[in-house]
Amino acid sequence: MIGKTISHYKIIEKIGEGGMGVVFKAQDIKLDRIVALKFLPKPLLCDEEAKTRFVHEAKAASALNHPNITTIYEIDEVESECFISMEYIEGKSLKELIKEKMLSIEEILKIAIQIGGGLNAAHKKDIVHRDIKSDNIMLTDEGVVKIMDFGLAKLKGVTKLTKTGTTLGTMQYMSPEQAQGAEVDQRSDIFSLGVVLYEIITGQLPFRGEHEAAVIYSIVNEAPEPLARYKANVPEGLQRIVDKALRKDVGTRYQSAADITADLKELQREWARVATISKTSIHPTPQKRPSKGIVITGIILLAAAVLVAGYFVLKPIQKAEEPPFAKRYTDNLDAYNAYVQGRFLWNKRTQKHLMKAIGYFEKAVKLDPKYALAYAGLADAYSVLPSYSGYPVEKTVPKAKEAAQKALELDDKLAEAHASMGLVREMEGDLEGAEKEFLRAIELNPDYAYAHCWYSNLLNRMGKNEESLKELNIAFELNPLSVVILINLASKKKVAGDWLKWEELIKRALEIEPN
Repeated sequence: MIGKTISHYKIIEKIGEGGMGVVFKAQDIKLDRIVALKFLPKPLLCDEEAKTRFVHEAKAASALNHPNITTIYEIDEVESECFISMEYIEGKSLKELIKEKMLSIEEILKIAIQIGGGLNAAHKKDIVHRDIKSDNIMLTDEGVVKIMDFGLAKLKGVTKLTKTGTTLGTMQYMSPEQAQGAEVDQRSDIFSLGVVLYEIITGQLPFRGEHEAAVIYSIVNEAPEPLARYKANVPEGLQRIVDKALRKDVGTRYQSAADITADLKELQREWARVATISKTSIHPTPQKRPSKGIVITGIILLAAAVLVAGYFVLKPIQKAEEPPFAKRYTDNLDAYNAYVQGRFLWNKRTQKHLMKAIGYFEKAVKLDPKYALAYAGLADAYSVLPSYSGYPVEKTVPKAKEAAQKALELDDKLAEAHASMGLVREMEGDLEGAEKEFLRAIELNPDYAYAHCWYSNLLNRMGKNEESLKELNIAFELNPLSVVILINLASKKKVAGDWLKWEELIKRALEIEPN
């Protein structure tokens, strides 16, 4: 095909292939523009059903004129080659993008709103896409969303083209009604959009299985894991939007793309307000000399984080008659310094800083193989890594578990080690085991703030909201400089409608860590 001219199109290169067609990049000789040509595979040309569906794709998509839907130019058949000429998109698919990086909340909302807008335009013309997935959504180099491939679109009133019992679409993205072969409407596209939203937030698909039947069972019967398991600081509003889009009962799901788009836009406005607070908080008035109040520099913040979080100095620093300041966990000063640097970077919660933290923790245990606290730090770094990067949970959990087990072997009375193991148990889905570990950590050291914080998250997941808030308040009292604890508490206040407290906590978090 390469180099061949069909009608007034010169084929340049193959750019894609799917069940309903092969796509080539081509030059429109008449209008001197680059287009994408989608050809019906030759083995299917004798299949009248496939050919008819292909024609319906062109008719459905060509009726749409929206900036977030790929433009269809024409449909033609030349020398037994049936093809559609469409807009050529310079960019990459959403699937490719989320493999490259973890998207920010701002990016996620911008993309989701555009998808919702495109679907709303299609649904207004009684067109259901039926195969919304991250592979079928392109982003131009300018960040404009383009919904592609209406190959499975079904015009209202058109005779059903599939054989009895046959489903159209990609299994992992299907709504419960579509997966079971029932009739679908625009609300099925909304469910698929919910799947795509979950995927771009977490890097994971919400419904999975080793075979088709297992995937269908998951779609019809199982609730997906909370977004917070994979990504930290997800707005409560975004979790609610995803939950509503993914409701099994079509009657309680979002009823239109306009409705979900409106909620996404409202959340975008809320998030922009947070960004505005950030801009006003990260540029304090310069002072010629330090004031009597707190001026938090990087060094002071490091010291404060170490002290308040309950981490330990190498040796007691006070007089012999005074009680020891803290237990000594290593006699190796270099190992201790590596541990402190690891904890400082761990608190920053970005992929880059977490990877550096892992390096420091590994250095600490290499310098002192009996340094239990450093193994706990290593476990914690691996545990939170998936939430702030594209690293899959299944690859980091074994490493976190190994490090936590080593810490417990070295010191089974170490609160940090039990809290680390609690995180691991929760990520494995063992909520009872996680609760046991968190409670043991709190028993051993009631002043360990992160044990209370993580136990709060677990209680929230278990639906024990009152107990969750109580534990989070304790964590905040113990460590008011932890950005993670501040953000978690701010989220609780927002849900409760306490916007003044929410804003106060957000500002405090931004003052400590502008990034």
